[in-house]
Amino acid sequence: MVPEDNGKILISKALAEQNNLAVGNKITLTHAKLGSDNGVYTDLMKEKSAYETVEIKGIYDIKNASDNALNPTAKKAENLIFSDSQLLVNLQEQEQGVIHSCLIP
Repeated sequence: MVPEDNGKILISKALAEQNNLAVGNKITLTHAKLGSDNGVYTDLMKEKSAYETVEIKGIYDIKNASDNALNPTAKKAENLIFSDSQLLVNLQEQEQGVIHSCLIP
């Protein structure tokens, strides 16, 4: 991806295959708050106020993935979506000009 790729994402091959997605397809994303309700992982954000339609720019393959059954779906490597930080701002997950980062082991 390059700086001009606003509104574009990279998804895993597993996610693409599971959802019949391909490069060039457009999908709509919204914000979420992962939590637990009686021991079941769920989205605790019931009312949605931000949506963003993005285009799949590329599909990546995961090498040496470890399937940890204890991880919620949102934390699984195959469900990681790579984008520019503006997508997080548009989805009200991040403030403009403030960078939050995540280290993935």
